[in-house]
Amino acid sequence: MSTRGLIAIEKTDKTCISSYCHHDCYPSGAGRILIDHYKTGEQAEALLALGFLSALGERLAPEPGENHDYDNPLPDVCIAYHRDRGEELRPPTIWSNADDMLAEAADQFWAEYVYLFRDGKWYVDSTYQPHGWRLVEDVLREHDDE
Repeated sequence: MSTRGLIAIEKTDKTCISSYCHHDCYPSGAGRILIDHYKTGEQAEALLALGFLSALGERLAPEPGENHDYDNPLPDVCIAYHRDRGEELRPPTIWSNADDMLAEAADQFWAEYVYLFRDGKWYVDSTYQPHGWRLVEDVLREHDDE
């Protein structure tokens, strides 16, 4: 079973672009990776440029000479459907705003979590039990305190 999610960037006009991610999108998985390894807008945009993901990794791509594909993935490298499975590139989805994206994510992608890069920080909300956009670091801190 997978914990699906969307990873998105909010633009200055409040529109959002998102990519789908199939595995491990709970906050202690994808949330931790996003705040630790994709800290800038440029890094977030490079991540979305991979298209839809099977899994999020700490690195966008393998180093030259490293063997990485869908059947033999490196544990810390993103697994992209286009690059690593040879599927057609699925470009990011464009949304009118973050709240519309959250409202449609479960129906369109079966996404349980949506991550949003906004004003230089990562936010998250759940599609099935929305709590409002919260900083990923706060959600992780609350989980650690439990």
